[in-house]
Amino acid sequence: MFSGILAAISGNAALGWIVRRIFDWGGWLLSILGGLLALYGQLDPATQTIIVSALQGHIGEVTLGSAFGLAMLVINQWRSWRATVKPQIVLPGKQRREMTEAEALAWNNAETGHNQTHIPTR
Repeated sequence: MFSGILAAISGNAALGWIVRRIFDWGGWLLSILGGLLALYGQLDPATQTIIVSALQGHIGEVTLGSAFGLAMLVINQWRSWRATVKPQIVLPGKQRREMTEAEALAWNNAETGHNQTHIPTR
């Protein structure tokens, strides 16, 4: 019976594709869950408590101070992500200035000596 199932999987292209993708999707899921678990472990106990309370549906028991801490964490994570993906330049005095796509392209061409028409993105 087991060999019949394996023969059916190997003979069906769609089912074979799904079986091959299980490991890809599992790896992505494990990476995301592992990252969230590592982030959760780095949080202070008050912020961990608010997350657990919110997930359990007891949002009314959350204190204002811990909610503020969680909001600040979320805002800072978003700002950190935006700072990584948005073109910017550091000026003297450690001041950052955001650049438009045209400015970033001109600066990139001047620094590298290339004549690109666009900046490759991931």
